[in-house]
Amino acid sequence: MPWLRLNDVGYDDPLVHAVGNSAYGALTRLKQYASAQRTDGWLPALKTRQIATRRELKALTNVRLGDGPPMLHQPGDECRCLEGKKWPEALGGYWVHAFLDENPSRAENDVHRAKTRELKDKELRAAVKGRDGMFCRYCGITVKWADRKTPAGGVLDHVDPKIAAGADNLVVACRGCNGRKKDCTPEAAGLILLPPPNLAAINAESTPDQPPITDRSPDRPETDPDPAQNTTQTENQAPPAESDTNTRPDPAQNQPQNPMITDGITDAMTTGTGRGRDGVAPQTGPTTYRDRVGDAGPNGHRPTVGPADTPRDQLAPNPYTRTATPPPQPPGHPR
Repeated sequence: MPWLRLNDVGYDDPLVHAVGNSAYGALTRLKQYASAQRTDGWLPALKTRQIATRRELKALTNVRLGDGPPMLHQPGDECRCLEGKKWPEALGGYWVHAFLDENPSRAENDVHRAKTRELKDKELRAAVKGRDGMFCRYCGITVKWADRKTPAGGVLDHVDPKIAAGADNLVVACRGCNGRKKDCTPEAAGLILLPPPNLAAINAESTPDQPPITDRSPDRPETDPDPAQNTTQTENQAPPAESDTNTRPDPAQNQPQNPMITDGITDAMTTGTGRGRDGVAPQTGPTTYRDRVGDAGPNGHRPTVGPADTPRDQLAPNPYTRTATPPPQPPGHPR
């Protein structure tokens, strides 16, 4: 259930003074019903009459300021906030004026809830991390999952902020890129979606193989006397002479060898940097957000929710969206 959003300066609205405190209190209760039931502002006639008295309902539907709209619309009214609404006359009821100017629609709330569930889905998070590792898919740096404050901290980001689609729309990102992108596509935020890193190649280059054990340690003698033959000697007995045949076999020859070690490994290993150079597959070109960001296996598959089809404009944007931070301009760029 979404929270009801109210304008914090509505207490001084001239239309509020015109309808009176009683009618405005009834309107607030009607808005709470619309928010709880996620009706996008539509009110059934029976519920409206249960909450508002006849006098209050008359004030809410008829009092206007000049040519302005009332607080409650009836069937047949014309207003900007009713454009695109499916309100057949047989449905009846009332419609809260400009309800979606401050509140999300049912479709927008569905997408928001689905995205929130994805970010808390442990299986999905593991699938995305298993595909992307610890590398930001926008700038390529190595993120720090334990970092909760700095731009280097690791987060999961929805590439297309208008939908929830499981691992096909989730990538590992640093907090810096996530805060810069906000609720925009990478293109709109001036970012490039990098291809998934080749984690197998990175791990192979980052972990040197254990050298084979072929020689004995130089500080260890080749032969040791057998302790079983060192019996207790008397003061008058001389210790037995050490025999050349009493040679302990090399324990290294009896130990199982590391199966990962093979003959012919002579080149020095290199360590990947995770910044688009050593250890990361070369970028072949920018990846658009409409393409798959990389298969994360069956554990990353989720149904697609969205995009919401609610008509929006600059006067009434989606309340869930955040404006992207523009990318830094080069020196000398005109402002």
